[in-house]
Amino acid sequence: MRLLNVGGIIMSSKSKSFGKKILIFFVAIVGIVALIFTIIHMAYSPTPNKSRITNETDIKVSVETSKESASPIIKTYDADKFSSFSETKQMKILGSTCGKLEGDVPFVSIKNKKDSYVKISFRDNDSKNVVPDIKKINLYTADGMPVSPKKRLDIAVTYDFDHKTGNLSMNLSDFIPRDKLTFRGEEVDVDATEDSIWFCIFEIEYSLEGKDYVSITAVSVGE
Repeated sequence: MRLLNVGGIIMSSKSKSFGKKILIFFVAIVGIVALIFTIIHMAYSPTPNKSRITNETDIKVSVETSKESASPIIKTYDADKFSSFSETKQMKILGSTCGKLEGDVPFVSIKNKKDSYVKISFRDNDSKNVVPDIKKINLYTADGMPVSPKKRLDIAVTYDFDHKTGNLSMNLSDFIPRDKLTFRGEEVDVDATEDSIWFCIFEIEYSLEGKDYVSITAVSVGE
């Protein structure tokens, strides 16, 4: 065993090696703890602004509700590309528009018609209104988190479309049944089923200048 004289203190090479192992172990523990806290912080933090808009096209879509709340999450794709995704990936995209936690997307009350207003606008890269040809609006709902989108063939989406401005508007109170809400006033439906509605996810299929697009966004709904 070798002995080292460090500052008048006799240390063996074995002791020095043991000290290095302790230091490495301590650094590793600190790193693991920091990683765990980072993961927890990301999981329980709102969706960052840079991740709220996914746009692989030249179309800019905006969503306006009657009351200012969280910014919407909007995904826009070329229709052919979106249809090429697996069903699992499509459902993941749909679910992601509901955010990561409660309050992460706009809230719409359907207690009265005025407050249930949602307007969707379409613009080009110069922020000028464009008028798409709306082909279909598919409605998906989710009863809570984690989000599991369910296509609602039993609910027909009604909307108005301004052919001059290209604005699409709807009042959710016209077609969302109040007795299906997960949240009714201050009460939570403890008997919520997969037909219960906490989130409304809108998959809008449209065309513009001969190209087909799909835009997806969501709002939380209650009284």
